[in-house]
Amino acid sequence: MFSKDLLNYRSVNKLFTFLCFATPPAAGSAVSFIWHGGALWCLFEIVTGRRKFSRDRAMWVMAIVLFAYCLVITVSTLWNSETFGDTRHLLRLATLLLFPFSYSLWSISNKADVARTTVLASMVACYAGLVVAAFQYYYLGERAWGGAGNPIVFATVIGLTGAVSLAGIFFLQEKKLTLPLAGAFAASWIGLIFSGSRALWISSFVVTVAILWIYRRTLSRYISPRNAVIIVAIFVAIAAAGAPTVMDRMGRVAADWDKLTVNSQQETSLGVRLSLWEMALDLVQQRPFIGYGMGSTRKLITTGLRDQYGLDFTFTHFHNGFATVTVEAGLIGLLTLLAIFAAATATAVRCFRDSRDEVERFGATVLVILVVTYMISGLTNIILGHDILDTMMVVFLITGTYLAAGTSMVQASDPIAAGKPA
Repeated sequence: MFSKDLLNYRSVNKLFTFLCFATPPAAGSAVSFIWHGGALWCLFEIVTGRRKFSRDRAMWVMAIVLFAYCLVITVSTLWNSETFGDTRHLLRLATLLLFPFSYSLWSISNKADVARTTVLASMVACYAGLVVAAFQYYYLGERAWGGAGNPIVFATVIGLTGAVSLAGIFFLQEKKLTLPLAGAFAASWIGLIFSGSRALWISSFVVTVAILWIYRRTLSRYISPRNAVIIVAIFVAIAAAGAPTVMDRMGRVAADWDKLTVNSQQETSLGVRLSLWEMALDLVQQRPFIGYGMGSTRKLITTGLRDQYGLDFTFTHFHNGFATVTVEAGLIGLLTLLAIFAAATATAVRCFRDSRDEVERFGATVLVILVVTYMISGLTNIILGHDILDTMMVVFLITGTYLAAGTSMVQASDPIAAGKPA
């Protein structure tokens, strides 16, 4: 009976993994509903004693830094709240706090199953996301926002799943999947171009280089000359098709820079961002440690832009995730945010150094994809504070940490069941 229960969890976790990775680009916040629903069930299972927490050291290290981040944000918000009206913003921290609960039940699975499902679901996500993006770009004539409702968020999630598809080529090493996965990676780049999100172009390029470096030995012996020619042809076509959009978006940056330096005109995308960053620096200097609390950002930005720069704009963040966190929670909040990325990086580095297991190294690659994407894109965009971005961060942290350094709860509880197909 116990083995049957474990096998049921293995099947459910495969489906859960597929949905969490396949839905974000095309279905947007559906991934948030799916993951939070599963995480709340995990919370119930553990609180009632039906299941136990995982004992994985890497999981607990990550949980501690996530809890520390939430604690700092909470203290800052309560300290700065006169009526406690801003405390409703603390609800979004639940995503991070549910990490160890979701991890513990997600690990009732076969690691190879989770890794393979992650790749296949990411492939589906890229193609589905491209279909939606192409409709929005060509038919509606707008920057693609996918199912996320926001071009930057869409670019982030399709960039993440595209990178997983690329890593999957070298991880799975299945001839029949090479071209479909390469096509998915290409689809993700087309979606990125349609989104017009320049920071994500840079982060996705760096991630691509990192993946090729990680799998450099596999690359030389696995990609046949025929497949190499086809892949190169695909990307030449992408470059040709995307060149007008790329040139237009980069040209706007140059034009904004000229307006700013020659005419001191700040009512441009670049000018507003520079104003936001300068204002954030001033705010941090005024309250370097405790910050202003969650929920204060919109008011601070609206008032500051109007009073200091004569600009009538309203934003919910400073177009820099690190600046936003520092304003809200001070330098201590910034340190805890960096600690999250540091913990993920440390897990990946240890895996690459000590392990030759392909599943574990793929998990480490997933962590690299997350860290590079969020840290680079976070220089000009939001990092945390959006339901999809928060959810995808936790999903990648769970799967990456589990695959790279975790222990299968199926194998620990019932080695016989672990060896059976789900």
